[in-house]
Amino acid sequence: MNTVITVIVLVVMLGILISTHELGHLLVAKAFNVYCLEYAIGFGPKIFSWKTKRGETTYSLRAIPLGGFVSMYEDGVELPEGVEVPPERCLSGIKAWKKALVMVAGITVNLITCVLFTLIYTIAFPNYYQTEAIYTGYTDGTSNVVAYGLWADGTVDGVTVSGDSSVLYTPEIAVDSKDNQIGFVLDSKATFTHDGTTDTVVAIYLYQNIKANDLLSCTTFYYAKTDYTPTELDTKLGIYNKADTDRGVYKVTPGSKLSMSLEFLETSSREDRPQFKEVRTAHTFEAEARANEDGSIAWTSEDNIKFSALKYWDSFGERVKDGFAMVGNYFVSIGLGLKAIFSFNFSQVGSVVAMGSVLSQSSAAVGWGRTFFVYGGFLGLNLAILNLLPFPGLDGWQLLVVLIEKIRGKKIPDKVKGIVSMIGIGLLLAFGIAIIIKDVIGLLL
Repeated sequence: MNTVITVIVLVVMLGILISTHELGHLLVAKAFNVYCLEYAIGFGPKIFSWKTKRGETTYSLRAIPLGGFVSMYEDGVELPEGVEVPPERCLSGIKAWKKALVMVAGITVNLITCVLFTLIYTIAFPNYYQTEAIYTGYTDGTSNVVAYGLWADGTVDGVTVSGDSSVLYTPEIAVDSKDNQIGFVLDSKATFTHDGTTDTVVAIYLYQNIKANDLLSCTTFYYAKTDYTPTELDTKLGIYNKADTDRGVYKVTPGSKLSMSLEFLETSSREDRPQFKEVRTAHTFEAEARANEDGSIAWTSEDNIKFSALKYWDSFGERVKDGFAMVGNYFVSIGLGLKAIFSFNFSQVGSVVAMGSVLSQSSAAVGWGRTFFVYGGFLGLNLAILNLLPFPGLDGWQLLVVLIEKIRGKKIPDKVKGIVSMIGIGLLLAFGIAIIIKDVIGLLL
């Protein structure tokens, strides 16, 4: 059921972003009196089309909902039977600066959509946090070490752990080989035992949740490194090993028995930031993995630990500031993605399949409302920046053509533009299909 909802949300999200992008082209073209034959969402065969009696533009929905277009009258474009259009209403018949505005209109709309969606996300939804900085008092020779804690509620070893007076200690942020922050280390000496074989693992809590969650339902396990030697500071902080993220996630199987040792810091209130060196209360946590009917893992344990999510509202000004900061972070992320593409590191590039997986995971953690607007904003900026690239078939290519024609003082032959654009579109489709296949294989493995 969640897969169906994910597909629907993804199609709606892409539909909004693509339709508004093309609407930007259409409105600016009509403002300059360019004759527009069709405004289409999707490619391939028409599913539905509509046109007013006196209108000149056909509005259509097509079978493949992964794009869209506005068909404007140009030399070589076939007009409907009986329709005559004067040359000044041809796209190539308007001034160069007007044509450039028509081309950049879709990109501009996507930028506006990105900011709008992101501001809705930061303004309309409350803030949540589950972590708290803990100044440990230890030093690595340059400064005091700041660790992170998670507010916890429940029982462990029969002892009640209250979120009002205890915080679960997590000694380090785990970072994978590509410098992605993936969570917090809970226990660097955890073990799994199955059929007489014991594996040493590192338990990492993936913390992007906005509600109370069972400890094990949001914990991922990685193999521990086999060649890691703790530093003196690591030992003081209780770190005995680190995750070997290059080996991938440790796959838990039914019947596996987990043993973890959790350390707590006692505080008198949530506002306190305890010194780690003051109190170290360790509790052993035992659990067994069992299979649900759908094949997922269920945990059985006498202990019950939940992470508490604390809700708060920043001031309106802070929310607006956070929204624009998020947009700035989107630019950085997309820049890294483009860098990966141009360096042929396609492991960092994802298709709609990868986005669907991300949406599904995010919705389970933070709900569909927040997921829709935060990723809608991110995708909107992706569309804007990608369309700005001067690659045949994209808006940036059309802008480049306008510039070249203005400098040369004459048009590039339509046949040449058509051939280059078709080649570009073909390459884009081939690249998109290749990335989809990569992501599907990644999901199956």
